[in-house]
Amino acid sequence: MHQNIDDIYINLTSGQTVLIAKFGSVNQEFINLLLNEIKALKANPLISYPTFKKIYSITTELLENIKRHALISFNEAIPTGFIIIALNKGKLLIMSGNRLCVYDHSILLNFFNELPALNIKAKYNETVTKNKLLTAKGGASIGLLDIAYKVKKRLYVKMYENNYAEKIVNFTARLNIMD
Repeated sequence: MHQNIDDIYINLTSGQTVLIAKFGSVNQEFINLLLNEIKALKANPLISYPTFKKIYSITTELLENIKRHALISFNEAIPTGFIIIALNKGKLLIMSGNRLCVYDHSILLNFFNELPALNIKAKYNETVTKNKLLTAKGGASIGLLDIAYKVKKRLYVKMYENNYAEKIVNFTARLNIMD
């Protein structure tokens, strides 16, 4: 089924208690506004300080992923994407989405296929020391390894295709509120 990124964003925000949701051109203003809203979560009594630190760190990695690996359409100069932070059934969800460069699609699928059996610390050290899995834009999956470690492998990916045969990726990191 073909979906547009804005439809995915609307579907993901439905039926949840949304704490923060941003959609649009992921420029510096988008990033600054989002990070300031996240800083305001420190006052939320449901979110402990360690959980706040994870939210901030994970969101920063997801933003970096969008900035480095998002497909930029011919009529755009800046990638389009979204970040959603929501509560759902006692879990905190940090979700991102963006159109994806074709080259990165297979790397992501390989990463998520091996994630359940992965020793994250060993893979991180191997990736850093041997510089494996470099993408066309210089990434080495280190950010995704960091997120997977922080959420205890509760990092999920879903791929969509839009009407232009572009891939859209949606990451969801799930934290227990008490983590």
